[in-house]
Amino acid sequence: MLEVVVWASCDMLAACSLVDDVQRASQWCRAADRFMDTYGCPFLQARCRAHYGRVLVAAGRWTEAERELDRALSMAADTGRGPRAEALTALADLRQRQGRSEEGLQLLDAADDTATGVAIRASCLLDLGRTDEARAALRSELAVQSLDSADYALLVAALAEVALAAGRLEEAAQLLAHDHPVRRAPAYPRSAGLLAKASGLLSVAQHDVNSARNHLGFALEMFTRLELPFEAACTELHLALMLRADDVDAAIGRAQAAHQRLEGIGARQRAAEAAALLRSLGVTPRPGRPSGDTLSVRERDVLELLAAGLSNPEIAQRLFLSRRTVGHHVSSILHKLDLKSRAEAAAYAVRQSAPPRLRLTHRHQPRPCPGDALHGPDG
Repeated sequence: MLEVVVWASCDMLAACSLVDDVQRASQWCRAADRFMDTYGCPFLQARCRAHYGRVLVAAGRWTEAERELDRALSMAADTGRGPRAEALTALADLRQRQGRSEEGLQLLDAADDTATGVAIRASCLLDLGRTDEARAALRSELAVQSLDSADYALLVAALAEVALAAGRLEEAAQLLAHDHPVRRAPAYPRSAGLLAKASGLLSVAQHDVNSARNHLGFALEMFTRLELPFEAACTELHLALMLRADDVDAAIGRAQAAHQRLEGIGARQRAAEAAALLRSLGVTPRPGRPSGDTLSVRERDVLELLAAGLSNPEIAQRLFLSRRTVGHHVSSILHKLDLKSRAEAAAYAVRQSAPPRLRLTHRHQPRPCPGDALHGPDG
């Protein structure tokens, strides 16, 4: 019976990750914590956190995502390669979105290759101008995928964008000419949105403005409905680039919306692209709202303890730092988040921690996971 719970929990988190359902992912992770309190199962905990972290990446909650993925990696150290590889892949996705593609590639080198991982690798390579490598990786993975799978659609969309970046319009057109089943599958709306975005970019390259507007508009609507801020902002930026020649006011509005979203989640490279477009249109970009993602890892540790009501000496003792260093971190936190006091910083941390964070420790040593014998060391 307990083994059924293990499988059900992991499968549900995987399903939430597949369709980017943050709310249900949060509920299942809290249920997994309760299971751990009673029965113990570090394998379950590591895998659940990896899936949850992936959902948080997609939702633009990057401070929380990094925290959960770091914990998943720590927990996975003793539970096999599978959960660790999943956490590394999700963390690489986060790095690519943050504009840190070199780091993303390094993380992927330590993980097992999956369709998702290959797509992330291609995005990192494309950011770095290595289009031939991105194209080769995607074509190799695409050859072993089923036509009606969400992974196939993900890879097709990614390969079409790489082909367009390399000036291979005919190849992109051939890839997107098929009526992929995923376009009509309500279970995979994100993949359908990615295909629509790629089709819109192809239409832009073909100077078909009406078709581009329809495809990109559909993709933007899909990503906005799914609450995927990074994908939505990038699509909005493509719309702004398309409109700048014929409708400057509309282009400015789109670029400002994209800039605000990208700044808000900490996507600095893409935000800089939106800011550059605004300046080319004669508009000074408005500064985005301060984000917790601007904090270093150590500053986030300090902020978390500050929110728990600890004094500087107590924080210093907990983190094995000097009091002067803690004071420096507190000042930096207040400056980066544009806050005036420790109380404001604590209130900010509480707001950012909702829904309630998952517990890291338990009251007792975990018992062996019921599914360990079946899963094996690699999960």
